[in-house]
Amino acid sequence: MAAKDIVFDIMGGYSKEEYNELDPQELVNWFQVNAADGKKALFPSPGLSLENGIEFVESPNRKGRRTYIFNNRMFVNIGEDVYRCNKSGETLDHAKIGSIKTQTGYIGTASLENQLMFVDGTDGWVWQEDTSLFTQVAFGFDIEPADVIVSGNRFIALNKGKKNWFYSEDGTGLTWNVLNVNSFNNGDVCVACAIFKKRIYIMGEISVEVWYDAGAAIDPYRPTGTDIEVGCASAGSVASDFGVLVWLSNTDSGAGSIVSTTGGEPEPISDPPTDTAIDAMGDVSDAAGYIYKNENGHTMYRINFTAANKSFEYDFNTKLWNTPQHAKKKDPEGRHLGQDHSYFHSKHYVVDYSEPKLYEMSNLYFDDAGTKIRRARVSSILEAPPNTRLQVNSTTFRLKQGTGGDCGIEENPLLYYQMSDDEGESYGNQLTDEIGKIGRRTWETTFDRGLNARSVVFKIEHYAARPIVVLQADLNIDVIKTK
Repeated sequence: MAAKDIVFDIMGGYSKEEYNELDPQELVNWFQVNAADGKKALFPSPGLSLENGIEFVESPNRKGRRTYIFNNRMFVNIGEDVYRCNKSGETLDHAKIGSIKTQTGYIGTASLENQLMFVDGTDGWVWQEDTSLFTQVAFGFDIEPADVIVSGNRFIALNKGKKNWFYSEDGTGLTWNVLNVNSFNNGDVCVACAIFKKRIYIMGEISVEVWYDAGAAIDPYRPTGTDIEVGCASAGSVASDFGVLVWLSNTDSGAGSIVSTTGGEPEPISDPPTDTAIDAMGDVSDAAGYIYKNENGHTMYRINFTAANKSFEYDFNTKLWNTPQHAKKKDPEGRHLGQDHSYFHSKHYVVDYSEPKLYEMSNLYFDDAGTKIRRARVSSILEAPPNTRLQVNSTTFRLKQGTGGDCGIEENPLLYYQMSDDEGESYGNQLTDEIGKIGRRTWETTFDRGLNARSVVFKIEHYAARPIVVLQADLNIDVIKTK
């Protein structure tokens, strides 16, 4: 049969963990963009920079934990230390305002008009904006505050591992009363809480109860009667923004799917491969998630698992998953650096889970604070028709060409290419070709390599600190009859 040219759809998401033999797809540090005319492309995920960020040299050997925007300032938890950051021109300045007692683990935050409260599962602290005081809360009763929110004009604090939760006196997080208490109606125990569309979500191990503020001076909070039959596996996984609430669910059988709600019954957004990967981790109590809208307008939910050293990201626009990674030499497929995220003065910032650093995150940066980003795409399987084999003669990748460097700096960035004839279990020799320096818009990245196989999987990788957008793959193939 004569050779023919075909367009092979290399778009898609992540499905590697469970379905490698059926569908080995993988998408690393790229995400799919769909145009209104039906065209698709893979765009690079944003990079990180310290240029407009902060290295907290005052807290050596500490790790980033939390960021929070309060009264036009960003507050950042580095280990046990708490910093207030201000905008200063294009950069940030910072000052330490106090310390809590723990160096690791989840920190819950919530704010009233002039008070910002922190809880870490052992104690609570309040920063008072008008007096610049950072004060440990004297609750006056037995509580280990695991998470905190604000509803009405009161703070609500969960009692870690217990069925009850307490609320502060009106207008302050410094005064509490043991009688200001509510409990799970079904006997579940507290894990996390969230405010979403003026409703109070009290999340237990195997269920979620939805409450509301009735506005009464005494006993202000009442159950709506809405009970959700999945709980929460990690307080850090809970995130809400852009009209959606997301968390890593939990059931009697352990961690479940990642679910989201816009106000009704939550629906799973994680696919079977992602669920399988999370289930294999065992302990997922360190899961930390956040929602952000990237510079391409996509709403993304990113969840990190430090012990398992993995990150996953869901794109609400395309309903696809990808895997953000940080490519250190000794850990080429490690979790993403960003532990928590804030959008501050029109810029994205993430705090480093492994070091005392706050990075700006942007499409303007093509590396992770000096470390080249590994971007990879493993395709789905191209199958030969029955009683035939595929003879792949050449592969041309349609890229946004002419985006290489100039002035002698990465003038000709390379695309790396491999093919597999065993459903992605192993790959042949790695080939390279240039993507074309600046201005060479007619450049074609073509690999002339023969492969005769029953099925074919393609893998491309890119490491250069330059942008690369993948549009499609064109194959020249022969379909050879075997009978």
